[in-house]
Amino acid sequence: MKKFKFYILILIALVGLLGSTVRIDAQSSFCPQATQSDPTGQCDYGPGANGQDYIENTTESDCAPQLATGDAKSFTPDTYGDCTINGATQQCTTRASCDQSLQTPGNNGSFTGYYNLLAPLPQVGPLFDANTNTAQPNSLGRYLNPMITVFIGICGVLAVIMILMGGIEYMTSELVSSKEAGKERIRNALFGLILALGAWTILHTINPDILNSDPSIPNANITTMDAADQATLANSEQTTSSVGTGYKTNAPDAGVAAFAQNNCSSLSSIGVDTTNQTAAFCAGLTCVTVPINIGYKGVAQPGTATDGDAKTPVGTYKLGSKTVGSNGSAVISNGYNFGAAFVNIGVTDSNGVNRGIGFHGNAGDTLGTTNGCVRMTNDDLALLAPCMQQGTTVVIQ
Repeated sequence: MKKFKFYILILIALVGLLGSTVRIDAQSSFCPQATQSDPTGQCDYGPGANGQDYIENTTESDCAPQLATGDAKSFTPDTYGDCTINGATQQCTTRASCDQSLQTPGNNGSFTGYYNLLAPLPQVGPLFDANTNTAQPNSLGRYLNPMITVFIGICGVLAVIMILMGGIEYMTSELVSSKEAGKERIRNALFGLILALGAWTILHTINPDILNSDPSIPNANITTMDAADQATLANSEQTTSSVGTGYKTNAPDAGVAAFAQNNCSSLSSIGVDTTNQTAAFCAGLTCVTVPINIGYKGVAQPGTATDGDAKTPVGTYKLGSKTVGSNGSAVISNGYNFGAAFVNIGVTDSNGVNRGIGFHGNAGDTLGTTNGCVRMTNDDLALLAPCMQQGTTVVIQ
């Protein structure tokens, strides 16, 4: 027991020596007023001459003497957040100032407060309250990411303490066993410190995002056709009122099925041959070719394509969003049946607006002409659409 008391005294001494030199800054660079040591707020002095409470905007330290003498009833710290007035948002404002601005005739808006951790961590400070501010992302990552740094810091402090304790044990004991125990303590402390630092270094070297606990998941965007292309859809596509919401399939091609099974995740490019009406799906040097059809007015050379021209545009593009049918239900858009799937090719007009041209099928699994898109059979689409990822290069020639 005396041995442990000695170590406890050493630990207390180290904490006392190091405590005055270490400062944990819990203020946020986003809104430092929300976590300041002497917060501003409202000092409530009770009913005034008009019968309403007399409230003064001041700091907590200035209100404290009035609370001690009973002249003031309470102190309420300011609540900080986003103040939105007439569509314009001002960050890091107090509720009182926002409410005052909203009382001005013609001003409409709302106040969304921040959430503050009861035990702030370095670099964290106030967080958005995900329950009241749904326009902001969940801030869990802002809490967890600094914890990695805090954990490594704790490992370093504990390692130094254990090394000191092992050194003291080694120097103050004459017993061989105690000296060995001291050396073992030092070795274990160094090993633990190297393990903590090494794990972070290795993961950060492989990919820094591995240590990011605030994942960013992109939204799925489904692009529809513009008005001009929609107006001419009836020339090539069938409505659900005439063919229903399902689609037909035939026996899948064995070569396409093998490619989808073995090379789906590594699909790198798609080459569309408008002359021979084929499309080559390639994963590196491994390719599979499927039959296709194009716009009923042929092709549009680069720089000549226009909205609603019913021509398949020649050029190089990147795949965009996709929609895949399920359980025999076709992809439906603007009341038309597009078969097993619709994969946007990423063609835009002169204004940069996506025209909604893509790979798709139809209800009857036939290869008729299109309104400018690239038609595939439902069998090939069902197998290859899962392989067609956003950003894959498409070359139409």
